[in-house]
Amino acid sequence: MIVYLDVNVIVDYVTSGERFGREVAEVLTFAKQGDFVVVTDPNTFVIAFFRMNKMVKNPEKCKRILSEVRKMVGCVNMDAKILDLGLGREIPVDLEDGVQIEAALAAKADIFLTNNKKLLKLKDLKVMTTEKFLQTRPFKK
Repeated sequence: MIVYLDVNVIVDYVTSGERFGREVAEVLTFAKQGDFVVVTDPNTFVIAFFRMNKMVKNPEKCKRILSEVRKMVGCVNMDAKILDLGLGREIPVDLEDGVQIEAALAAKADIFLTNNKKLLKLKDLKVMTTEKFLQTRPFKK
């Protein structure tokens, strides 16, 4: 099973945002155990760095933390085609989300994991919050 992590999931983890940071840590623990594969796109790390560094104001520390996360999270290919598809999406309106949805579709992700409630209505692929994912454990046989 391939689980695509939305940028907000990575940001929640690296900034320990609210309860979501703990939930994402649990998701990554299951992934490390081999229950499924977690992926995202390279731009997620750039966005996470930007958001993190605004809070921490220590670029070296932010890069070190994101390097550790990168060891656990695979990266899917991003190219102009995915960007163009994201630019052409009507739903979601937000470009960042649209590009990530297209990247997840191109990677044949089984689940798009997000804590952005607006994305839960998408029909293109299965979308879940980290809480729902951990409650239902769709990766368990």
